[in-house]
Amino acid sequence: MWRKSNVFRQEKDISATGASSPILLDFYHNPFNVSVFVEFYSGATATYKLQYTGSNLNDSSYPSATWFDDTVNIVSGTTTAKSGNFAFPVYAVRLNVASISGTIRLVVMGA
Repeated sequence: MWRKSNVFRQEKDISATGASSPILLDFYHNPFNVSVFVEFYSGATATYKLQYTGSNLNDSSYPSATWFDDTVNIVSGTTTAKSGNFAFPVYAVRLNVASISGTIRLVVMGA
């Protein structure tokens, strides 16, 4: 994670179907403002959705974490580069990829 002062940036490249590994966020940060971007490498195609959780992924209940689909910005069936934001605390975000050829990147930034 890149951090300067109270600003952070995390990136994750994704090239396989299914749920990506999550990007954990500092949900104690106040105010909580996080931007999410999905970028496509040249020639990549994908169908995906953004998911978020309030479940604590650092304890033994991780396999039963509850993931919610973003229903506002990066919804199920998205096929292009997109952006969105969270103005409420979440523990982590991830992409759930239905199909992919090439590589896409999940970028999370906050302040």
